[in-house]
Amino acid sequence: MKNMKPMALAAMILSLAGNALSETLYVLPGDNIQSTVDLAEAGDTVVLLGGEYLNDVSITKNIKLKKVFGETVRLTGDLAVSGLTEPFEINGIILQGDESGGAVTFTDCKAITLANLPEGTGSITFTTIETVTVTNIKTGSITFTDIEKTVVVTSSETGGLNFTRMEEATVTGTKISGSMGLNDVKTITISTIFEQR
Repeated sequence: MKNMKPMALAAMILSLAGNALSETLYVLPGDNIQSTVDLAEAGDTVVLLGGEYLNDVSITKNIKLKKVFGETVRLTGDLAVSGLTEPFEINGIILQGDESGGAVTFTDCKAITLANLPEGTGSITFTTIETVTVTNIKTGSITFTDIEKTVVVTSSETGGLNFTRMEEATVTGTKISGSMGLNDVKTITISTIFEQR
């Protein structure tokens, strides 16, 4: 019994040390984001400084991807995110994609949040995700397939929305310039949709 307290204290110190060991890695325009992502370990943050990045990026570990506050960041390559077991968020980055117009694919992840993605963001595809939240983005089109729990789309502009095989979706205050497709959606709540044709 007397040894319980020192062991608990040691476990707590090791836990805190693990959190303290996460790093912030910075990427300058012209540098290869993928190289920095490859160096990052779970829990690390990769921060993009203002500018344009011309390479594709694949994220397969639980890291954070951010931009410097107040700076404009444009990713002119595809972004593929897969296999994440922790929530992942992208806020304020223009995800233009390559010349084909594709931008972002999320596959087999726990929770994805996209917020404040400016005009110029290409098409986005979500496949086999637990929950998705999309707020205030301007994108070519968004496709959701095999979402386990919920999708929430608010205050956004898109060329089209497509929902296939999911439990619940909510769309509020969103402008759609193309079509909206529904296939095997158990519950959908739609309010204040603006269709521009």
